Amino acid sequence: MSVLIYAFLGLILIEELVVIGLKRYINGTFRIETFFLRLYRTFRVRADLKKVG
Repeated sequence: MSVLIYAFLGLILIEELVVIGLKRYINGTFRIETFFLRLYRTFRVRADLKKVG
């Protein structure tokens, strides 16, 4: 009986870790995307300034 309880607790722990990992992964990719978008915007603005100049 105790083995089942431990297995159940283990599964819950693994599930929690997976969920936390997924959230971190999604947030990380989102941050990277926003970072690249910011870089792209600044680059585009500079290119526009050069065209105007």
